[in-house]
Amino acid sequence: MIYLIDKDLWRDGKETEVRTEVGDIAIRLEQSSSIFSKKIIIYDRYHVEIGALKKNGFSKHGYDIYYDNQVIGTILKKRVLLSKRLVIRSAATGAEFRIKGSMDNYTIDIYRKLRRVARAHPKLTDDMSKYGFECIDDEHRYLLLCSVIALGLG
Repeated sequence: MIYLIDKDLWRDGKETEVRTEVGDIAIRLEQSSSIFSKKIIIYDRYHVEIGALKKNGFSKHGYDIYYDNQVIGTILKKRVLLSKRLVIRSAATGAEFRIKGSMDNYTIDIYRKLRRVARAHPKLTDDMSKYGFECIDDEHRYLLLCSVIALGLG
């Protein structure tokens, strides 16, 4: 299934929607920021709170991903030899996902070991104001979708 995400999440105010390719609302996002923290509240299509994205520390990409008030994953920078790599770590399964690409042009691939499990790309949609997200890994779909949204926040 392909999800469509606005490149400018907050174009219509403090709330935005992520839709499926057929137009159904998958999740709703709402900003809730203070001076010391940045938080995105995640609602289902019926506007029932299901989770959140919370900035962890002062890292540009560091986010904790919550589902039902529990951390289910984290986006972090990991040192590998002499380079740094962005990874997503699942708190429940311990799975680690590598992020390749750049959200500057909304084109990234997410790998688990050597297998691509998700991707975000503007060519997955005909609407120039959106980019598409496609996930192959059903077990971690929510975690990976939220990670792509967090990466899009900058």
